[in-house]
Amino acid sequence: MRLKAALIIIVIVLVITAFNFGSSLFLTRNTLDVSMSEDLSIALDIANDSVSMRIRLYKSNAQTAARQLAGMGSPEAMKTVMRELRVEFPDFTGFTVFDRQGVLAEYGDTATSITMFANSEYARRAFDGQTVISTTRYNEETGKMVMHICTPMGQDNMLSVTISGMIFAELLGELYSA
Repeated sequence: MRLKAALIIIVIVLVITAFNFGSSLFLTRNTLDVSMSEDLSIALDIANDSVSMRIRLYKSNAQTAARQLAGMGSPEAMKTVMRELRVEFPDFTGFTVFDRQGVLAEYGDTATSITMFANSEYARRAFDGQTVISTTRYNEETGKMVMHICTPMGQDNMLSVTISGMIFAELLGELYSA
């Protein structure tokens, strides 16, 4: 009888221990899932804010460059200002000023090609008064991935500023490697 009672007590203790262990694992897993989900959400918000801020900065800097170039009369004067802008805005690798017929002036190693301009939705939107950033494209002349920020320069001109197509990937890499 004592042996039977001892076995029942041992079984009850083992069942209670197993139940406690299982419920602890379940609660710990749920807590970790919630914590990881919240951490990822915060990281995503930080990345989104950082990229959005960088986009606004690039658009603003392109608009500033366009205002400075708008007053220049000749392509040579524009190139001089573009050289200065390249120093002021080091992420801008190329500048191209267009009128509705084609290129007026360009400077940099990744200026916007006329073929991109000819069929560009981005150029059309810039001529309509919007500042837009293009998708990434491969520049065959330089072998680089690039993006273009197109912004109006008055009624009949627009500026296309070239930036690295990898700039946002590099920004996100910096955020997540820190």
